[in-house]
Amino acid sequence: MLKLLSSLFLIGLTCYSGSAAEAANRFDAISNLVNFECVSVADASASGGTAQYYSLSLSPVSDTSFSVASIAELSDSGNCDATFDVATNTLSGTVRVTDLNYNVDLQFDESSQTFSLISALVSGFAETSLWVVSDGSRELFLGGTIHLLHQSDFPLPVAYSIAFNQAETVVFEVDPDTPVVPSSSSTTQLEQGDSFFNYISDSTRAALDQFLALFNSSSAIYTDLKPEFVEVDLTYLGAASQGFVNGVDNYYVNAARTEEKARAGLETFEAQISAIDNSSSDNGSQDWDARISNLLEAIQSGSLAAELGSLIAYWREGRTDLIGLSNSQLQLADPNYYESVFANRNRNWIPVIESYLQTPEVELVLAGVGHFAGPDNVIELLEALGYSVERFVPQGTF
Repeated sequence: MLKLLSSLFLIGLTCYSGSAAEAANRFDAISNLVNFECVSVADASASGGTAQYYSLSLSPVSDTSFSVASIAELSDSGNCDATFDVATNTLSGTVRVTDLNYNVDLQFDESSQTFSLISALVSGFAETSLWVVSDGSRELFLGGTIHLLHQSDFPLPVAYSIAFNQAETVVFEVDPDTPVVPSSSSTTQLEQGDSFFNYISDSTRAALDQFLALFNSSSAIYTDLKPEFVEVDLTYLGAASQGFVNGVDNYYVNAARTEEKARAGLETFEAQISAIDNSSSDNGSQDWDARISNLLEAIQSGSLAAELGSLIAYWREGRTDLIGLSNSQLQLADPNYYESVFANRNRNWIPVIESYLQTPEVELVLAGVGHFAGPDNVIELLEALGYSVERFVPQGTF
């Protein structure tokens, strides 16, 4: 599943910057829970007492009332930025809701075992997957993207709109205005005499046909295609069947065209296709029947949609720590794949990004967020060369 989801990261000045503390607590729209990662419980009226630490999840009963969904004691404080005062039965902390952080106070009622909202004041914009890169005199924006979203994920974080408005050039993984040449398509094709159906069983082909019928198509369209490109295409079709639409990159391609901003690319389309082609060195050694069958099962069971939902949340909230963990696991599972799809491309992009730092204009560089997390990621490579890379958090009034 790691490999399938990583494919979604592929065909993936004066700045308002800030360093406001990011909320460790957040409202999860998927589970409809307010999750406090750590709550310090202490009696403010007592002296010399030892605090205890808990993770806490609250379930909305109404707009202003919450019941306890779960609570678990923690062995240490970790990133503890919420407190519960037992003397006043008051819970206080900062909670992220979509793209804003709120300072909240809730009153606990022992008789009903519920929390009531006392106050919720916006404290600032929350972090997302957007950075400012500087050489000390010039700057550009570096934005992580995810290529598929739900319609409900729009509008995009405000930080992206600010960066886009300030940028004179928008740089994508591939220049969206460069036509695809026939030689690129040949890279995706099997050798003459070979067939995709040599790599999957009859039962898997039947399941594939059943799925493709949703799109008034059949497995015949994949006859000459290399299995790794079938996998990528099928992943996108699977996401589309679950209601996902084109994501961040496509949105800003259209916006840049509408506003007639200059557009460019970090790599050629041929280089991108070659990265996928080289990610699987020997199709004969791959169990493509199992991989395609498992992908179809993930689509039909809803697990692909669930994983995508988590990735979108990680992207929006700038959780590159969690994306990086996934990338590290992917590198261990398949070093050749990770080198071809991520690490090698990341290294190739660095001179291109450096060249934009030599211009007087401001650029917005957009690429799949997976390229900014994990081993050999773009941010660490830039920092190793001495560039400053800081999270971009807009400042403003609400």
